[in-house]
Amino acid sequence: MKKMIMLMIMSCLILFTSIMPAAATVYTFEPYDNSGTRSDIMDLDHTKYYDWRIVWQIPEWEKITGINLTFYCIDNWQKEDDKLFMHILDNDTAPVGLTPFTTKNYSTPSMPYSTTLYWGTDNQNGGDNWAGNPLIFDPLWPHTYWTDLLDNQGGENLIVPVDITDEILLAMITDGTFGIGLDPECHYYNNGVRLTITTAFKTVPEPETLLLLGLGLLGVVFFARWRKQ
Repeated sequence: MKKMIMLMIMSCLILFTSIMPAAATVYTFEPYDNSGTRSDIMDLDHTKYYDWRIVWQIPEWEKITGINLTFYCIDNWQKEDDKLFMHILDNDTAPVGLTPFTTKNYSTPSMPYSTTLYWGTDNQNGGDNWAGNPLIFDPLWPHTYWTDLLDNQGGENLIVPVDITDEILLAMITDGTFGIGLDPECHYYNNGVRLTITTAFKTVPEPETLLLLGLGLLGVVFFARWRKQ
C-alpha cells in the first residue's frame, strides 16, 4: 500500500514538473532615440509628442500583476504648471505622419522584444495629441496628467503605476504590440525612461491539465490493482 501511495505521489510530481513553465519574472523595456542619453525620449522636447512602440508577447502561462512607468530624474526646465500627458496606445499598425528612430531589438532572460520611438511636431501648441486613448494612470492618481511644480534642479524619480484593472488597457498591452503615448507641454529633462511589467503564474489549471492529471492517477490505481492480482 505504501509503495502505491509513493508511486502516486511521484507520478503527480512528474506530471506537474513536466507542464510547469520557467519562473515568472519582471520584464523591463527602454526606449531608444538617436542621440545623447538614448533612453530619455529626446529629453521630452516640448515642441514634440511621442509614440514609444513596443513589440512583446507575454508567455501564455503568465498573467500581469503590475506595471510601472518610471522617469529617472525628470525635471521641468522651469517652475510652472506644465502638463505631461501619458496614454496607452493600440499600435497594430505604424503611426501615420510620425518620424521613427532606429528600431532596437533586445533579448530579455526569457522573452525578446523590440522597440521603436516615433515623434511628431506640434510646436508646443498645447492640448493632448493622444486624447481619446486610455490614460496610463492608476485610478487613485489625482489627475489625468503629471506636472512638476517643484524647483528641485536635479529632478526626481517619477514612478507612474499603470491601471491594470482596466480590461481594455490590459488587452492592448497583452495583444503583442502596444505603445506609450507621451505629449509634454514643456521641456522635461530626464536621465532615462523605463517600463516594467511584473508577471505571475496563472493559478487556474487549464482543463487539459486537469484531464491529464486525472488520467495519470487512474492509470496508477489500475496498475496497482493489476499488480495485486
